[in-house]
Amino acid sequence: MGKNATGALTRFTGFTQSAFGAVPDPAAGEVLYLSTLAFGGEPNLEPDPTLGSGYRGEQKGDEGRFDPTGTATAIIGTSIGFWLKHLIGAPVTTGAAGAYTHTFAVGNGAQAIPPALLIERDFGDRIAGTGRIARDQDVRIGSAAFAFTTGGPHQTVNYNLVGARKVALPALPLDDTPEDYGHKAFVLSGLTLVLDEGATEVCVETLNINWDNDLDTDLFCLNDGGQRHDLPEGQVRISGDGVAQFDTAALLLKAQADQSLALRIRMRRGSGAGTVGNEELTLNVPLSALVAPVPGVTGPRGLKQAFSFRAYRPENGEVGVTAVLKSPRAVI
Repeated sequence: MGKNATGALTRFTGFTQSAFGAVPDPAAGEVLYLSTLAFGGEPNLEPDPTLGSGYRGEQKGDEGRFDPTGTATAIIGTSIGFWLKHLIGAPVTTGAAGAYTHTFAVGNGAQAIPPALLIERDFGDRIAGTGRIARDQDVRIGSAAFAFTTGGPHQTVNYNLVGARKVALPALPLDDTPEDYGHKAFVLSGLTLVLDEGATEVCVETLNINWDNDLDTDLFCLNDGGQRHDLPEGQVRISGDGVAQFDTAALLLKAQADQSLALRIRMRRGSGAGTVGNEELTLNVPLSALVAPVPGVTGPRGLKQAFSFRAYRPENGEVGVTAVLKSPRAVI
């Protein structure tokens, strides 16, 4: 027996599928930077309940339908583009060599969410032969939770993943030289939060933004051998919550008056111009319904203002929530 495989030596490679059920060809992968990845879910083994053999023991179980699910957690940083494309949709890109602006927004056609993604886990050369590589195909992001906090320098995002088929254990990777765009974290010192374009001044301590694609996980066909037939997205639901210091009643009064809330959170490295070392990510929620209850008094120390919000679209338009990534990377 050799040395144990480790998470530190595991490499994640991501691919964008051009169609659900199709392995990318040609395969153009990119290295994914994650803190954790736990994905799987083998089918239930269901024994045949037929009686009459004279034995009490169950027969060997048969495979039922597949329901692979899991989570991926990442530090929010410059490598987030792949995940934003599969969460929100393909971006509209502008800019020139060395500094590009990628705008991700809810849309159709060229801006739609890709059909699926494929992830390979390479556990390294401590696993010899088959079993070193695990390949999960036809995966989509069901939801994501962005968490911003003053408790440490790093901000995090958690992706909930849903798949369609049993994991494959190929002998070789799809792409043994994937693109590696690197990863640098967006840290607390480069973060700014603006409410209502600066009109509402509140000291926010923590903020969570949740994105739900409402995937239809119930599509199975007799001809598909227990695998999902498709995973189409439904209505997009964007919400969030936070905690602010109660040194002003601004949020409380705004909620009582049934006024909408706009918020923009920007994370920047250097100047934020989009060149190497100057990357920037902005999440913009221009229109949301606000709830802010009267703060509870639970002790002698400073009071906190809890609040929550839910984005909504204007009367004759799509929801305006966007993510804008400024990066030296030309194509996402």
